[in-house]
Amino acid sequence: MTLASSAAHRRAAARAPGAAPAPMQVGGILRAEQDRFWVDPGPGAEAVPLLRAASCLLVPRPGDTVGWIAAPADRPAGAAAGWIVFVLAHAPAAAPVPAVLRFEGDMRLEVAGRWRAETAALQVQAAEAALQLGEVRVGFRTLRAVGQLLQSTVNSTRWVGEEFCAVVQRWFQQGQSHHRHTEGLDQVQAGTLQLQAETLARIEAPTVLTDGAGLVKTRGAQIHFG
Repeated sequence: MTLASSAAHRRAAARAPGAAPAPMQVGGILRAEQDRFWVDPGPGAEAVPLLRAASCLLVPRPGDTVGWIAAPADRPAGAAAGWIVFVLAHAPAAAPVPAVLRFEGDMRLEVAGRWRAETAALQVQAAEAALQLGEVRVGFRTLRAVGQLLQSTVNSTRWVGEEFCAVVQRWFQQGQSHHRHTEGLDQVQAGTLQLQAETLARIEAPTVLTDGAGLVKTRGAQIHFG
């Protein structure tokens, strides 16, 4: 029996009513279009269109070697001839090509114990992300963030560091009380400085200096010195 007649015999057996399920077969991916993959079933046989099985999360590429099984003989017309169960080996590539894990529809990962991932670099891209965590601990050497809007609502915020620098076009602060303690120099430089209080404005120090190059003016219903 020749290889061509053997392949034809296998296809005829797969189409025969009541035939036993076809065993696992191995072939190479010839081409891929959307969700279908054409596999070479062997010498003298035509390429077989296959789908990825639900268990095959790794997306095959042309040239890969895969394991596949044939679909039942009574499948609808135009349906795929079988399913790719797993990828045995990737085809050699001149340049590194990333492997792709794909799952059609939603996916949920459940881990009874701890889940740990180690990688040289991590990149996450999504239109929307939501995290719900009880406690978060983050350690990093450098953190850079670029965005358009940042909103945060927390009960308490604390910053401890050697230096804090903010460069903005406008700065607004509003609170019921404000306390600031500076051990060294507290210096303010402004084009115009305006301080306004509803009840009392007080400056207290062992020495108070007021210097106006052009004019120093004090106005009030009563003015007391000494």
